[in-house]
Amino acid sequence: MEKQKQVTQHFTFVSRVKPGRGKNIRANAAKRAEIPWEEIDKVLRPLTLHYARWILFDNDTRFIYYASFDTDMDRYIDDAARIFAESGVAGFFPDLEGFPDDAASASDPEAYRKFLANNKVDSFFQFEGYPGVTVEEIKKALKVRNAFSNMLDEMQ
Repeated sequence: MEKQKQVTQHFTFVSRVKPGRGKNIRANAAKRAEIPWEEIDKVLRPLTLHYARWILFDNDTRFIYYASFDTDMDRYIDDAARIFAESGVAGFFPDLEGFPDDAASASDPEAYRKFLANNKVDSFFQFEGYPGVTVEEIKKALKVRNAFSNMLDEMQ
């Protein structure tokens, strides 16, 4: 059996939430949940995300971020810092312990690298349901499937 090449990268980090800031994180998440998927996808597209997850736990005192993406880690961080700089929104990181308080850090890839390196958690096992396939390949396949389905519907 041929082993599939791994395209997808995975990243997890765990951090403490600055005291009382869990409410900020939840409020920011609620605002973001109101943004249409297409707009979020357009902004986050450079990150080539398969999946991203933000978790608050232990009474909103601890935070987990998990991402699955197609680029290498350095490019992911560079793209994220650029997105934060262009949007003026630093994600949830300013509410986490150890993240620099100055606004300039929101667009500084090195500040992110240091913060993430200090909080990274390595996984010991993972499974991919579609190994070796990029986000763009998946989106293209879905477009082809939808076009084919529409064509079949029109033929009836």
